[in-house]
Amino acid sequence: MKALMKEKNREKLRNAIERTLQSEMDYEWLGNIYLKLSTYPTHSIRAKIANQIWSMKSAFLDENVLATLQVFKEDANQEVQAYAELLEEKINWSYHQWLSNLDGIGTSPLVYDQKRIIHVYKDEGAWIVEIEGKDLEQRYSSKEKLLDEFKLNGLTIEQVWERRALL
Repeated sequence: MKALMKEKNREKLRNAIERTLQSEMDYEWLGNIYLKLSTYPTHSIRAKIANQIWSMKSAFLDENVLATLQVFKEDANQEVQAYAELLEEKINWSYHQWLSNLDGIGTSPLVYDQKRIIHVYKDEGAWIVEIEGKDLEQRYSSKEKLLDEFKLNGLTIEQVWERRALL
């Protein structure tokens, strides 16, 4: 990624950024890359980074990286500013807003216990919970059953939400 930044090939850089959505990786490293790219001269790259952080990566990044929110808010590009507003809203979501997001798009990550990610999503009529780094998948016939029956170290999904690092 650093080589692509130096090369200044926007298309290759955009493609590399897109691939980060589909890969497990060192999020500290990724956060540092995002910090550098948050002030990249090309607005489309800054918008791509803001979109990535908003869409999925906010759950994985530490507070220093999320401080880029201020950089995005002050960006000259309206698209970047819009993602900053969406990200700020998402950071401040309540548990009920998170549940609504599940209803709306059928998937939402949740962070627990030092950045361990819990993926909650709907697939083929079942609600599924996967915990990153564990070979574990729990299936529930309804969202209500998931909310009532799921436990992680004795905690319900709502209690996990309350202890989250950041959605």
